[in-house]
Amino acid sequence: MRHSVYFFALNSVSVADQFAEPATLLERMEERIRKANQFSDTEIADSIRLARQICEGRLPSDCEPGYFNALCWLLEMASEKVDIPGFVLFRGLSYLDSIGIWPWFQAESPPFPVPVCSAPPPEVGFLTCSRIASTVLPGIEQLPECSDQEEDAARTHFQEVVETILEDGLDLLAVML
Repeated sequence: MRHSVYFFALNSVSVADQFAEPATLLERMEERIRKANQFSDTEIADSIRLARQICEGRLPSDCEPGYFNALCWLLEMASEKVDIPGFVLFRGLSYLDSIGIWPWFQAESPPFPVPVCSAPPPEVGFLTCSRIASTVLPGIEQLPECSDQEEDAARTHFQEVVETILEDGLDLLAVML
């Protein structure tokens, strides 16, 4: 099975504020989904319903993948999606394990509701700006070597992105699907 990790650079406080008053965010999300022109009215309504539940913190204890897709749509509106080469449609979870970054995403939670799955993936991870500075950037140099060039390139791209995110004073949220 193929997996992807979608990254979002964000000001967590701003996103939390937008989730607390989601009307405008949900309207923008619906417009964006309609512009994609790939979804039926029923699929759009379902995504908006799930997104509203996320914003309101009314989530089941074990969320199905639709919640994670809705979170990605919300975050595309509330933050900046960051494409990092090597993290889309990778061959398996062992690939992500070899790159070595995912455990860092598990240490903290964002200050707004996110879906949880009892048997990930899907899964949400989060890094504060301070954790990027104190743990991630120093830790990248300490990770064992990757098992192939593709993994090494993905790790290098990740490092470059988090350096920029740190300079901008932002946090990083990741959604693994």
